[in-house]
Amino acid sequence: MQSFVTLLEAYFQEEARRQGLASRHFRIGGRDIAIQFASTRWVGDLTAALAHLEQASSHGPTDGLTVAMWDGATPPANHVLRAYLFTLTNWWFDYTGRRGELRDIHGGNIAAHYHPDTETLSLVDHRRRRAYYWKRSVTEVPYYEQCAPFRVLLHSYLRETGAQFVHGAAVGTAAGGVLLVGKGGSGKSTSALTCLNSPLQYAGDDYCLVAEDGSGGFDVHSLYCMAKLVERTDLDRFPGLERHVLNPRRVPGDKVAVSLREYGAGKLMAGIPLRAVLAPVITGGRDSSIVPCSVSEAMMSIAPTTLSQLPFSGREDLQFLGAMARRVPCFRLLLGSDLSQIPARILELLDSLGARAASREEHSVAAPGQ
Repeated sequence: MQSFVTLLEAYFQEEARRQGLASRHFRIGGRDIAIQFASTRWVGDLTAALAHLEQASSHGPTDGLTVAMWDGATPPANHVLRAYLFTLTNWWFDYTGRRGELRDIHGGNIAAHYHPDTETLSLVDHRRRRAYYWKRSVTEVPYYEQCAPFRVLLHSYLRETGAQFVHGAAVGTAAGGVLLVGKGGSGKSTSALTCLNSPLQYAGDDYCLVAEDGSGGFDVHSLYCMAKLVERTDLDRFPGLERHVLNPRRVPGDKVAVSLREYGAGKLMAGIPLRAVLAPVITGGRDSSIVPCSVSEAMMSIAPTTLSQLPFSGREDLQFLGAMARRVPCFRLLLGSDLSQIPARILELLDSLGARAASREEHSVAAPGQ
């Protein structure tokens, strides 16, 4: 509903004039993302996870997505919008669908979502490449939102450009890397973190971005420089990591969130060619190994956990993930307790896949009989 978007834009401009405007610019998977804040209150909390992808400020309009962010400490001047936001935030269950989409607004060029736990309204106007992120109150931003800020908006926009959010971690070298996929607690984050002390570099944890490379393959791009560990015992495996914990005060059920901006300095990379998909499996033994798995096995590790965490996901997301699993070699990473073996096994796999690719290329250019 374009009139609603117009009212949101006017509300944001009211706040920008009242409190000032702060802008940050990022390059995510080759796409330009500008975030405008009405006041500086939320800049730190909502850009720390993207800091490794920040670009020098641009004085002109971006050719990508521009996100407007502000809070509801001051209600809008327009009484219609004021009434809608009041009833939405207090009786959201009457206004939202099963996955949080705004029933009367979501559809066509507009993707609109309300999250009651974080009290945030997210809306993307795809036609104008303009997005809105409104936070009802000035309460603290939850740690999981700081770890993956603007996730709903970015997923909706980036999918339209051909890039897919995936719930997973990615490590590798400039020549290529692997995507680690699976549900929470499967060993993705631990496996990725072990690679920070190896020749491998780190492209992301929890969420990564995958896009076709134009030649039949895929690239995996970094999104957030955060990691989440399930248990305190997982944190104890990595000396020096504790001082980078984002949420030292936790309640039961909270994961341990860690910022890798400083801890992984020099090891973070923006993107790498995707050579393999790995589904970690904790074995209980000492040694780690990598064995092939079927496309269906890989999809069971990729699709349910990815789609369940992205409110606007659907058939297009599933089709993309299926194409990726069919065209990229898939393996199970059998995890042992000796963590030092994990990066070694991944490096061996990448070397093997590189040798196979080189051999295929050599045969494809050789004339018959040579």
